[in-house]
Amino acid sequence: MKPHIRILALDMATTTGYAILANGILSSGSQCFAKQAPTKTRAAAHVGASHAMFNNWLTEMLRGPRYDEIVYEMAGFFKSAAAVQVCVGFRGILLAHAAKHNIPLYSYSPSAVKKFWTGKGTAKKPDMIAKTKREYPNLDITDDNECDAIALLNLHLTQ
Repeated sequence: MKPHIRILALDMATTTGYAILANGILSSGSQCFAKQAPTKTRAAAHVGASHAMFNNWLTEMLRGPRYDEIVYEMAGFFKSAAAVQVCVGFRGILLAHAAKHNIPLYSYSPSAVKKFWTGKGTAKKPDMIAKTKREYPNLDITDDNECDAIALLNLHLTQ
């Protein structure tokens, strides 16, 4: 464990899981950036709104004490074209913030995170949640996105 380091781990998607290690203390959660579509509105407007919400949230997350590292899951498969637009945009926003604040970035594939955490690179959401609850029984887990971020943080700490 790196006791005097601040690390932000992100499982970026429409609902983004995050885990923060600061002074040896873990905090985590998830944040939804979905924009509900009113009728007769173009999908691109909703993707843009999600990007704006993520940008504002990340700006707030990066206020205060500086993070020493940011870790994120580098997804290579998406369920829809909209998911691609959202996640690629989030990655661009993250890269810009990291460059602006001069924070090193590290990325890991979803299969590497799953294999590290459960022993199986194709682990399902319930497997990730169960492992996280075993490792952190006192943590009130929000969802699988938070679990993925916690697993990602733990993987990075072993590297």
